[in-house]
Amino acid sequence: MRDETFGAGPRVWCEDGLFSSLRTVDEVMRETDAPGGSVTRQALISICKYVLDFLRAGHPDLGRTGPVCPFAAGATKKGMLQIALCDREEIDERDLLQGIDTVRSYFPEFDDPVGHEEEMYRAVIVVFSHLPARAGAELIERVQKQLKPMFVGQGLMIGEFYPDCPASGVHNPDFRALQAPVISLAIRRMTVFDAPFMLSDPRCLENYLQRFGQAAHSRVEALGHTSAARINAANPASA
Repeated sequence: MRDETFGAGPRVWCEDGLFSSLRTVDEVMRETDAPGGSVTRQALISICKYVLDFLRAGHPDLGRTGPVCPFAAGATKKGMLQIALCDREEIDERDLLQGIDTVRSYFPEFDDPVGHEEEMYRAVIVVFSHLPARAGAELIERVQKQLKPMFVGQGLMIGEFYPDCPASGVHNPDFRALQAPVISLAIRRMTVFDAPFMLSDPRCLENYLQRFGQAAHSRVEALGHTSAARINAANPASA
């Protein structure tokens, strides 16, 4: 991966051309042409509208007040949310794992978020404009599951998005926030509010607890008895 600084910030892309250079949401919306023609252009516009019109807004089925994604508005306003494109119709799973893994270099590492408030808005969405619906969704699911423990270990979250994504909402199990119009993978900074996403994997839970300390323990315990038991299983020292 190489990086270059211009416009709103550094741009990164894979040497083998798997992903395009990064653009901010505003840049994508302003562009009149995109590599790969109208299908690619529509995919990029669709994911940007999903961010602008859905993630930044509230929803009656969300189960809480506020926007669907609390960080989307700040990330787009600050130009910290970047969009990358993959327009291949077929992708080898190993190549995709390596390609997504290289995106981590776009996120400078730091142990203490204090003094790095701006960095907490940094995020990347990789849009897969030409993958077949079912096979593409299955591929993205596998890649996300394989990479999540490693990403969480470095203070990052990786999430899968696609039209029929069955993932339930945190506050309303019938709400499907991850049903984006285009198959995508998103990488962002992990926060103390990510406790609900850590419970299914002891490795993720342990890294989350170590990174955020007592605040993390309190949030996981607040999720209920089962969650408290998982704390002890993942981190015996806290028992």
